[in-house]
Amino acid sequence: MAGQIDEDVLDNFIASEDDFKDLDAIVHRHCQTVRYYVYRGSALGGYDTDDVEVLLKERNGSGTKIESVMLHATGSDGLKFNVDFQDVVGINGQSEDRASLVLLATEARGLIQDRMKGVTPQRRNILYAVAAIFFFVGYLVFQQYQISSANSFNAAQTTKTNRAEAVYRKKENAAIVPTQTLLSQAESALSKHNLSAEIGVLLQQQVQQWRQQIIFNAEPIIPSQDPPSWSTSYWLAVAVGCATAAAAIGVVRYIVLPGSGSVFLIGDERRRQERSKQLRANIKWVIIAGSIVSVVTGFILSHLH
Repeated sequence: MAGQIDEDVLDNFIASEDDFKDLDAIVHRHCQTVRYYVYRGSALGGYDTDDVEVLLKERNGSGTKIESVMLHATGSDGLKFNVDFQDVVGINGQSEDRASLVLLATEARGLIQDRMKGVTPQRRNILYAVAAIFFFVGYLVFQQYQISSANSFNAAQTTKTNRAEAVYRKKENAAIVPTQTLLSQAESALSKHNLSAEIGVLLQQQVQQWRQQIIFNAEPIIPSQDPPSWSTSYWLAVAVGCATAAAAIGVVRYIVLPGSGSVFLIGDERRRQERSKQLRANIKWVIIAGSIVSVVTGFILSHLH
């Protein structure tokens, strides 16, 4: 009974040297001929070979990066089987003996799915969730800082106004005593019908009015001031939230959930991935150490006051 198959196995992949060797061994158990068609994204172009070791000796550097590999195999009963590595991993084939085709496809699919999984589809959803969470965290924290700064500014302005008014009230109250004394002197002068005393009281009254006028003119005029514009800016809070979300996504993408497109882990690419992995580990430990130091320092400083 004839059969055929055509399906995508993985949306993206990370195929190492050992993975290609094991896949080559599986296909050779079912097929007589196996050939690899390799395409490099450079002036070198592509080539084909029936030896997997030729593929694994590729430098796969910046100028010789492998873009795609197709494994083409043929066997008895008209068996034709292809495994195509190009962004996604797809398998297709046909045979007059459906059972042999299904067996080969099952073994190849199992190896690919177990050993060559790239970035999981959930990674994008995780990044969206992280972006949303850290946007609101950054927005709310900065908004609280804005409110605190505005309140501090208003409190400082109120204190300044109260102090100026207290000084003025003190001078105003100091002028009340001379006024009361002047009234007593006026009553005494009028009761005694003493003209010189009355004139003296009138002169003192005029001087007292001038003093009160001077005090009134000296009343402080404190201009009303609004808090700094940044402390009430809604758009600035939104910008801080966006910046926080972008920074969080950068950390998560590069350190927590690093990912890339499909990768041929051969030659220079293998060494580059190892260096990137080590760098991410170092950055992760630096962040952890920095967080611990910050917590310990904050705890010590809080107990010194």
